[in-house]
Amino acid sequence: MRTEVRRNRVGPLFHRWYSAATGRYTRVDPLGLIRDARQRVRHAYVYARNNPVLYLDPLGLAEFCCRALSGFMGRTGQRHCFLRDDDGTAYSLFPELRFPQLVGVPKIDDPSDASAPDADCVDCEGCDERDIERCLTRETISYPIAPYEPLGPNSNTFAGQLARECCENGEDIVNSTRRAPGINHAPPGRN
Repeated sequence: MRTEVRRNRVGPLFHRWYSAATGRYTRVDPLGLIRDARQRVRHAYVYARNNPVLYLDPLGLAEFCCRALSGFMGRTGQRHCFLRDDDGTAYSLFPELRFPQLVGVPKIDDPSDASAPDADCVDCEGCDERDIERCLTRETISYPIAPYEPLGPNSNTFAGQLARECCENGEDIVNSTRRAPGINHAPPGRN
């Protein structure tokens, strides 16, 4: 299949037909309709975070992203990392207070990461689109809810684990990520 589509034309773009005029795919995602954690149907025609003017996604890959933290840790330049698939669904972990401790809870499609415009992202290379999304979902669902520490294990530990498990270039991504405390920690229960 061709990998480029001329302006205002419809043509094949890897696994699906893409319309340059609308900036969307013309056929449903081959994965079918997928529900997120809140049981909403994700849009199956989305291309490049539904914003093809600002973003490209010629391979239909997931991406490993990091964004600035807020609060004290943000003032020190530290970052929160997560993965986002080609339709914008984010896979991340956030701290929650479950008395008497703070625990890390995996989330799918949390709005603070799904639409983070200031995130720095790199492609998560994998075998194919379906395998990456299945892997991200499987790893997120199976990740343990465990104590959360600012320096790890934390959201960056979670993102590092997903990258290592689901991306062919995961180890390179993790090793090149800076200012993300906890990214090289072992996930809870996997010491």
